[in-house]
Amino acid sequence: MRKYTLLLLFIGLSLVSFSATVSSLNGFYRNGQVFLTWQNISGSEAYYKVYRSTSPITTSSQLGNAEYLGWVNKSGSKDHNLSEHDGMDRYIRLDSAGTPLNSSTNLFVATTLVNGSYYYAVTSTLNGVETKTLSNGNKLQNPINEVVAKPQPVFQEQRTENNKSFKIYVSFFSTKREINQGPINMAGFISFDLALYLNNATGKRPLNVRLHPGGNDFFWTITTTKKDEINLNIEDRTPGSEYVANWGANENYNIYKSNEENTVPSSGKNWNFFQLRIKESMDWAISHLPVDSNRVYMEGSSNGAPGVYFFAITYPEKLAAVKATVGCFNFSFQNDYNPNCSLNPGKPNRVDGNKLFGTVTDNLMTNLGIGVYDALNGGWIINKYNDKDYPVIYSMNGKNDATMGWTEKPIYYDAVNVNKVGGYYFFDPREHSGDGKIWSNDNFDLFRYRKDLSYPAFSNCSLNEDYGNGTGTSGADFGSVNGMLDWKNEVTEDAQSWEAKVFIRNLKKDNGDLVVYPDNGTADITLRRLQKFKPTSGSTITWSVSHNNQVIDNGSFTYQGGLVTIPNVKIYKDTSVVHLSTSGGSNPCTATITPQGNLNICQTGSVVLKANGSTGFKYQWKKGTTNIAGATKKSYTAIASGTYKVVVTNTNGCKATSAGTKVTSSCKEDLLEYNMNDALNLYPNPAENYFTIDMKLKAEDNGEAIIQVINMLGQVIYAEKATVIDGTLKTIINIDNINKAGMYHVNVIVNDNLYSRQFLHQ
Repeated sequence: MRKYTLLLLFIGLSLVSFSATVSSLNGFYRNGQVFLTWQNISGSEAYYKVYRSTSPITTSSQLGNAEYLGWVNKSGSKDHNLSEHDGMDRYIRLDSAGTPLNSSTNLFVATTLVNGSYYYAVTSTLNGVETKTLSNGNKLQNPINEVVAKPQPVFQEQRTENNKSFKIYVSFFSTKREINQGPINMAGFISFDLALYLNNATGKRPLNVRLHPGGNDFFWTITTTKKDEINLNIEDRTPGSEYVANWGANENYNIYKSNEENTVPSSGKNWNFFQLRIKESMDWAISHLPVDSNRVYMEGSSNGAPGVYFFAITYPEKLAAVKATVGCFNFSFQNDYNPNCSLNPGKPNRVDGNKLFGTVTDNLMTNLGIGVYDALNGGWIINKYNDKDYPVIYSMNGKNDATMGWTEKPIYYDAVNVNKVGGYYFFDPREHSGDGKIWSNDNFDLFRYRKDLSYPAFSNCSLNEDYGNGTGTSGADFGSVNGMLDWKNEVTEDAQSWEAKVFIRNLKKDNGDLVVYPDNGTADITLRRLQKFKPTSGSTITWSVSHNNQVIDNGSFTYQGGLVTIPNVKIYKDTSVVHLSTSGGSNPCTATITPQGNLNICQTGSVVLKANGSTGFKYQWKKGTTNIAGATKKSYTAIASGTYKVVVTNTNGCKATSAGTKVTSSCKEDLLEYNMNDALNLYPNPAENYFTIDMKLKAEDNGEAIIQVINMLGQVIYAEKATVIDGTLKTIINIDNINKAGMYHVNVIVNDNLYSRQFLHQ
């Protein structure tokens, strides 16, 4: 009998521990964020879910209507980055003058999204089972008054390196970014460390944001400077001790686990949360430190180099120039000539990338509205978004780099020339470690450039060395794209003219020798980051190239919008002067439409139509003779057959109407035999968080379906693929990330048949 009594007692204690709740929940607001602390369940490996509501949360039944903010494991209070550096557990301070938290106290940080007063509650989850029991210990009795503000990192401590002091901060990135959108990761917040070296800063200084190589951390040469710059080192390692490629991860990626413990996602959205955190850190530094906002830079090596490059092409407006050493330009490329390249299939970096983002084949969508492996393909980005104001990009790569590869580099160099991006791209026989290098690091001055100055972007230079076909033995042993080209001082620019003094320079090797270039060569010159010289479409641009005060080439052309490029400019070592001018033009009334795809929209469901024009122009799109409500952008996405026109109003107030552009669809329309609209059912409609597509087609209908959600402006805001089996398609579409209520179209394309319904998003 005693044996059974002990067994029952053990079961009873187990049930108590499984249903236990947290205790001593407290919270406070500071700088746009709420900091919640509580005592963990003793001895438990539970995760903790956090809820927010404008009303008191008194019963578990109210949690379903509360705002879910995400979860945290038992170690939310741990400073994971500093712990890894020190080799011992370190805990976060919530106040720079306070004491660190401890292992029994947990932490959750939530960002305020709307001004108001909010109640909070915390539940526990173990083995996938959530204990929703509420008591005074795991719910707040009183609300916290909150105001939307930019979050700020919290100072932790000061340390010394090379007899120079630097500061350590923790920043808290909330994954709940929008009211009508769930957390962008299962974890409700992510804490990352920053190291800041002020370099005795006074007055406005340049800011250098630095991403460290693999095998290092945010302490990486923090006190090493070239000039008077302020160094800000940002860590990207997760609590699971994994790197997120200085980019982000899939919404289903568990940041508390290692890559080995995570699985390759086949669905879900990829979020660039680390890039967003870099933006927030830059904004904080500009607002609170003696930083010149036009002199913000990034540099990174190895693991940090792709992070620097992809941030630069995603958010170019934030940076003046960047330096990326032994990185990559196309993370989707997995066919390097070297079979041991770490980005080839089955190799370590590719395996880790698949765990973060899914496979290259799946190319899962991102919050940027494009596939993740499009976002991480530099050649694709600079082609699609060619007119962005990219910063000056400097890179150094090795033909024998088995970590980041070589074969994709010549492909990217071709894209640089075709798309007139400019920048400086050096290559030599170096390995990833730097062994075998030829070029010196003194051929580029990162801090020379400014965001508020235009520059000549060089392309198709006749003096570029042959970078080969992507194998390690093809082409020149070492060389560069544009490395030997430069310009003097600042570009001269006003509303009517632009002038740059360009020249050829010799370059330094690592051993101190010079690579001597010819006295002259040719290159295309594209005007990038124009500040004042902004000709209007239809105006005449006159240009000339001078050498030794003699005009050696000149011409004129009618500007049609977009980038301004002067081809085949002859450049001398002792300087060529490139001059452009415009009278401002007559700013004629013209209106044209350029389709950005196939006008037969059967397969795609839509086509983008782009009007001519420049800054300050106004637009009104028409279908037939009727204005399309809200269609007042330069581009319009047509989702239905018809004839489209655009009315363009230039900066002088003159209007012109384009000729009609006919959009067609060759999709079959066997409506007498089968009613297509009746085949597509959506429910619930109206919908709030999701709706279900339920289609019943002919039994012989099988294959791929393309699903699109389109707003009333004709913009495709969501797209995915599904499979029709035996004439049946049933799938749930999550619309949490659609922020604006209103009417939307749903298009489903199956075997060249287009099915369409409207739904109301509440």
